[in-house]
Amino acid sequence: MKVTVCVPGRFHMFELAKQLHKRGVLSQLITSYPKFETIKYGIPREKIESVILKEIVQRAWSLLPRFLKEAYNPQNAIHELFDRGASRKLRPSDLFVGTLASYPKTMRKAKQQGAIVVVENGSAHTLYAVGILREEYERFGIKPQFFQLSHEKLIEKDVVAYEEADYISVPSRFVKRTFLEKGIPESKLIHVPYGVDLSHFHQIPKEDNVFRVVFAGGMTLQKGVHYLLRAFSELRLPNSELLLIGSISEEIKPFFQICSIVPSITCRE
Repeated sequence: MKVTVCVPGRFHMFELAKQLHKRGVLSQLITSYPKFETIKYGIPREKIESVILKEIVQRAWSLLPRFLKEAYNPQNAIHELFDRGASRKLRPSDLFVGTLASYPKTMRKAKQQGAIVVVENGSAHTLYAVGILREEYERFGIKPQFFQLSHEKLIEKDVVAYEEADYISVPSRFVKRTFLEKGIPESKLIHVPYGVDLSHFHQIPKEDNVFRVVFAGGMTLQKGVHYLLRAFSELRLPNSELLLIGSISEEIKPFFQICSIVPSITCRE
């Protein structure tokens, strides 16, 4: 069996490609990362196809002044760059596994070449995810920036890809439920919980008796950090600490006023 992994970025797909290579079935990994960076994850250079233009354009755009970034939403155009590049580099394989659903040209070409297509979807069904996120912004009277919500064309492509894919891989029962609610047949869903490389994590001796809750990641409305702050402050647990590690978005900063009231909440950017 030959397997192609396609990902505009990295996510957990490099680990998938690495394990497929160990088992002798990886045909190629198509990514926007440069080869010199991708080989660090244990994937042979000859199996890597890089569509680096997508990464260059996306990172260059992120450095533009805010007023320019707000003038145009490039999400769809950037994904189109990856889609065109990936479709040109795609070789025939038995199984095509791609993250998200924003490259229809590549996916359809894989099907034309005879591959079974699996969409790897790490989050809820696109329509479900966008719906609850919009509700959340409305609930708090916050106007989202365009890059905080998916481009309408990307949403449309996601929905079409869900329909055209042979299977959709989901990591949790919650995600599976959102697909069922949106009419995707259960026979099309593959529930595979994400694994973890235990060599990267190990216990260390605890040097105090504080009950510590740690959050690591981007602090945004989408991540629900505001609910974590409220819940921890209302619990008023004795001898406890909430440690938040990551970047704080502008939209979430007003909720951090609680940090000055509850001294056991610590933020580290």
